[in-house]
Amino acid sequence: MSTSEIISLWKQKAQIDYIPLFISLWFALNAWMKDRFEKENDRDNLKLLKHTNHPLSNKFAELIGDQDTNINSFRWNFGELHRSLENANILYDNKHKNHDNWKGKIISFDSCPITWQGKSSELESVLKRERQWRKIKLGDNLWVENDTQRLFAAYMEIVYQIRCVLFHGGLAPKPENERVIKQLYLTLSMIMERV
Repeated sequence: MSTSEIISLWKQKAQIDYIPLFISLWFALNAWMKDRFEKENDRDNLKLLKHTNHPLSNKFAELIGDQDTNINSFRWNFGELHRSLENANILYDNKHKNHDNWKGKIISFDSCPITWQGKSSELESVLKRERQWRKIKLGDNLWVENDTQRLFAAYMEIVYQIRCVLFHGGLAPKPENERVIKQLYLTLSMIMERV
């Protein structure tokens, strides 16, 4: 084996694999939801998580609204999550009969099921294409609405949807997908820091 091959193998071993870290963090979040909301069904717990006040939604609002720096690390990672989702083109898991309107749609902050009506939801956007008053800047030419409750709901839905695609075997371990998992892990770990 050549020295360059040895170097390459060691460099590969030095890379952080965020997939098992994200899965472990999902298990922690899932246990927290079941303890907090006392529902057996993940979807019911997720609905309550997205639309009630609790330590996680409060921490999210604190992190996304922090104006101490031009773009804080959480908002930067949140923006990177958006860019990673756009590059990965991960489709919603279409194995559920109640989500026919999601078929062929890419999981993103531009098409996210925020509000549920019965067993389904329309896809909504929290992105703002142009700079407007009272918007949150995530990076150059990237703004989201300044409604932290809707942003949190969109974010948690994306966490759940990526978890579904990953757990149901629909997410290949390609670099662009791994970047999505990395940003989900980094942002979710900041939100769950005090739980």
